[in-house]
Amino acid sequence: MLKPGGVAAVVHWNYDPTTPRGPALEIRPRPEQCIAWGQEAGLTFAGRERFDLKPYHYGLLFRKP
Repeated sequence: MLKPGGVAAVVHWNYDPTTPRGPALEIRPRPEQCIAWGQEAGLTFAGRERFDLKPYHYGLLFRKP
């Protein structure tokens, strides 16, 4: 369980058909979907906490209020 003030990180494959590896495109969530899931779980997200982890991934940071 994440304590108040804690930080959770998400790293996932880009939603890009040219990515040579990783899960099938139909099961890769877009960053916006991960953000929505985090917010539904009660976490906060600031746009500056989105990272382009080239060449194949993205990262998101969430905080528990």
